[in-house]
Amino acid sequence: MRIKIGGSVLLLTLFLSPLFLKAQTKSFGFKLNPSLGFMRSSHLKKAAGELESNYAEIKEYDVRSRPGIQFGVGVFFQYEINEKFTLLTDPSFNYFRSTFTQNLVGENVVSGGQEQQVTVRSTAKVNYFYANVPIMVKYEVLPYQRVFLSGGFSVNINTGARVVADEDSVVNVIVDDEITETRVKNSSSQARIDKFSPVSLNLNLGIGKSFLMGRYYNLDIELRYQFPLTSSSFYTTDQQYQAEVGINNIFSQAGKENMEAASGKSINNFRSSVISLAIRYVLWSK
Repeated sequence: MRIKIGGSVLLLTLFLSPLFLKAQTKSFGFKLNPSLGFMRSSHLKKAAGELESNYAEIKEYDVRSRPGIQFGVGVFFQYEINEKFTLLTDPSFNYFRSTFTQNLVGENVVSGGQEQQVTVRSTAKVNYFYANVPIMVKYEVLPYQRVFLSGGFSVNINTGARVVADEDSVVNVIVDDEITETRVKNSSSQARIDKFSPVSLNLNLGIGKSFLMGRYYNLDIELRYQFPLTSSSFYTTDQQYQAEVGINNIFSQAGKENMEAASGKSINNFRSSVISLAIRYVLWSK
């Protein structure tokens, strides 16, 4: 038994030893993080589809998310284990933006043959700040061209979430196939989101290249995708917001509960994805 254990340890040591030989440099610098972020909820989209299917007066109901341009700044530290592998952490502080759009078309027949046609177009802009703390490994796939792949995990610490909602609705009253009245309503409101997870976990994958700046490869440019591994609720308990908005009240507690009751779907499934262009510049290396 001792021989087998000793042999296994020796074999494992020989296998891992190349990773820890020829340790070359430790580097520190700053990071710019322009990115594209989008929040989405597959449950919310399914709930909208259920309402469209289950209620005859709803002719069309579509919920979509659109990305927003954002920006972040940070620092980085990396330790080059050997010519192939580098350990990297590049924490940053970022501003997240995304937009939800809702389009609803409905018809309702009331007494006396009167018909109401409703068209609603709304947007809800969501934003918050977050600190991103990753632990990554860089692998040089083309060492002479300094092209690398990266992978790892990160934790987001989220704060200051808000929603800004705008809505335009048009109601046409039709009698005997003629529009007898048109009512137009515009509403706008905003609120702090107080039911949003302060911590989220992500899987990070990237590809990048190091560039020669003078005598050293001091500049890294990396395209990275942050895939969310955890989901969260996203709604406010602000009573004024709920009273002032229309279909954007799905981002309020009562509106969320009403939609879940009507559709039979839970909509607590909001996830934030980020595609970023990490630009890192070495200030110190040893």
